[in-house]
Amino acid sequence: MTDTDRAAASAASRSGGPAVFSAAFRVFFLLAGLHATLAVALWALWLAVPGGAALGPATHPVGWHAHEMLFGFTVATAAGFLLTAVPHWTGCAEPGRGTVMLLAGLWLAGRIGLWAAGLLPEWLVAAVDLAFLPVLIGVLARALLPTRKPRNQVFLPLLMVWWLCTLLSHLEFMGIAATGTYGRRLAIDVAAVMMVLIGGRIVPTFTRNWMQAHGRPDSVRQDGALEKVAVGLALLMLILHALGAWWWLTGIAALLAGVAVLWRLSHWNGMATLAEPILFVLHVGYAWIGIAFLTEAAAHLFDWLPPTTAWHAMTVGAVGTMTLAVMSRAALGHSGRVIVAAPLTSLAFLLVGMAALVRVFGPALKPGAYLGLMVSSGVLWSLAFLCFLVVYAPILTQPRRIAP
Repeated sequence: MTDTDRAAASAASRSGGPAVFSAAFRVFFLLAGLHATLAVALWALWLAVPGGAALGPATHPVGWHAHEMLFGFTVATAAGFLLTAVPHWTGCAEPGRGTVMLLAGLWLAGRIGLWAAGLLPEWLVAAVDLAFLPVLIGVLARALLPTRKPRNQVFLPLLMVWWLCTLLSHLEFMGIAATGTYGRRLAIDVAAVMMVLIGGRIVPTFTRNWMQAHGRPDSVRQDGALEKVAVGLALLMLILHALGAWWWLTGIAALLAGVAVLWRLSHWNGMATLAEPILFVLHVGYAWIGIAFLTEAAAHLFDWLPPTTAWHAMTVGAVGTMTLAVMSRAALGHSGRVIVAAPLTSLAFLLVGMAALVRVFGPALKPGAYLGLMVSSGVLWSLAFLCFLVVYAPILTQPRRIAP
């Protein structure tokens, strides 16, 4: 038994209670999987049967869909990752069971409010939904601020911007200002910056470790200057969208950002990991970030695609693939299991990739089948996360395995 296993066993014996609340990744990855499955399934049903009861309580169905995927699903996965990663970055203790339960309760209350928005006062829905991120920021700030490491502390202002984006979305729901699309556009940019940052840390590291474990030559190259360029351009996209910059300037920045992200990815030799789906999918997810930037450049500079194509490349493609990959890997590693994709997990990776391809490129290839393509993409997405739940719900709700 390793020291880590002994510590985990000791903590588990002291804390008691359901295992799902023993670590933040457990409850938030489980909630994210459930939410991704159900919310998109209901959205696909609403698209298939317009005017039906699938989203009856939602007074703004389109806004509800975008809001819930960004500030429900994506925020949950980010919370699960950061609450687990920050203690490892800083050496501080992981959040206690009470803190995890409080955060999970606040997130869940926000989802209940949005799902029953038509039955509750709009101010109450907004207040409940806006309560989660400030508490999350406070928990993370206690660990990050004393370290004085900007590369880790950068997540705090990003989360603050995410909270402002949530507020902008609710201002539109309440009829105060037409800021919903603007806020959700910036929220996508925040997610992009986070993925460029986090992906740039974990993808090459995991790839190098895997190559060393399998006796392969280390062919992963990391370029500090290129990292700064990629992160800087992703941040620039956020700033340009916030300022409403000229379309041609945003297009040029998007082109440069896409090239920088894909150039950086090419240094990590992802094709060498093709036989290891749980690792290869991280490279695929990072590639979607670059593709999303390039589709925005194609929209602004050449008018080849509508701007919303880039939004869905970054969300369905990059966010969907990266979150599924990270949750699958982290859940295995932090629960004391071998990090190998089960057959259903590999199927989930395939399904989410198909959902992204259909949603992003389907309308351009077959515009006459737009509605059917949207429904198909939603079904594929929900099936992907259903596969994730079948495999990982038992893992996330059972105690950590203790190595002999």
